[in-house]
Amino acid sequence: MSLLMISSLLFSLHSHLFQEAPAADSQATVRQQDAAAPSDSAKQQFAKLKDTFTRLRDAIDRQGGLKPSNRPTVEALYEKVSQFNLAHPNYQPGLAQQIQLAIWLNKSDAINELTEALWRTAPENRKLADYWLNYNVNTGSPDQIFYAYQTLNNAYPDDLKLRQSWLEHFSQRSDRQRTTDILSRLMATNADDTGFLELRLNTLNGIYKSREVLEWLENYRTQSGNTLTLPMMFAELDAYFSLNRFTEAQAVLNQILAIAETEGDEAELKRALQLKNRLDISVELWDEETARRSEESAADDNPRVLLITNKGRIVIELFEDDAPNTTANFIELVEDGFYNQNKFHRINPVGQAFAGAPMPDGDQWLTGEDRWGARYRIPDEIG
Repeated sequence: MSLLMISSLLFSLHSHLFQEAPAADSQATVRQQDAAAPSDSAKQQFAKLKDTFTRLRDAIDRQGGLKPSNRPTVEALYEKVSQFNLAHPNYQPGLAQQIQLAIWLNKSDAINELTEALWRTAPENRKLADYWLNYNVNTGSPDQIFYAYQTLNNAYPDDLKLRQSWLEHFSQRSDRQRTTDILSRLMATNADDTGFLELRLNTLNGIYKSREVLEWLENYRTQSGNTLTLPMMFAELDAYFSLNRFTEAQAVLNQILAIAETEGDEAELKRALQLKNRLDISVELWDEETARRSEESAADDNPRVLLITNKGRIVIELFEDDAPNTTANFIELVEDGFYNQNKFHRINPVGQAFAGAPMPDGDQWLTGEDRWGARYRIPDEIG
């Protein structure tokens, strides 16, 4: 979220914050607002702060942005408003004003804390919740993002889209530890929610836990009265597919096609037919690959490289007939010691470990051409 979006919200808070609240919540909102209201003398004090803020804001707008000459004034006003808010912590106009001042001063941690505090004064206002969450997603650390999602999930336990967003944020970044933690937390309170269970299975597939998906589905299926929904069956199909268990994948796909045709579900039928085409192609390629590797295994004449790691030794077989130039280049780099002391910077549990890019400055990535170390390129040898 841009700071401009926060500013747009802030300038309307004083008079419009609660106009969008649901009618059923209006009484609770008024009581909350009254409880946060300062005394008459404090209101007079804030009126002076607001007047200073308004004149400062207008000056900054006329200038087209904050100038260095404005900064001392902004900093002084920020301190005064901060002290006012310490004495009146739930006064929304005061929080809104301090957030805008923090934006001008680029105080990211303060913006985060104050935006959360503002949301807590009106938790029924989902706009405030969304602004706080989006600010964290765009500027926060993984821990801050996790905290914001966790807090809002506790506040809105029936919001499936929020849970989905929480899971997708970390699973798409291959953060398996936090994704697994989220699933465990949500499973404790959503074990009977079919929508969440379907989301959980897709998330597990996305973080390479396909075997866990199949184990869970087998247990779920054997429980009395449980039948798999179509989304669950699609998750089962994906799990078999990712494990190259194409016979089982075909059996599940046939069941999906039969159900979709019987129920007249055109969207799911279209999806299943697309997967059938993908599966047919994959099976053909898999059979060709398997036959070819069997021939190479019998010949036993491919070059091999011994990779020694602090976790053990790995023998790498190079398919020279398929990629002669790539093989030759790799062997040359190995013999030159190019890969010595390199780190594995990313590991996925199912058959993928990423290494080879040098990071000579501690754990810092290099940029541009230097990132890859070698100062030349070779053509791809794919297909």
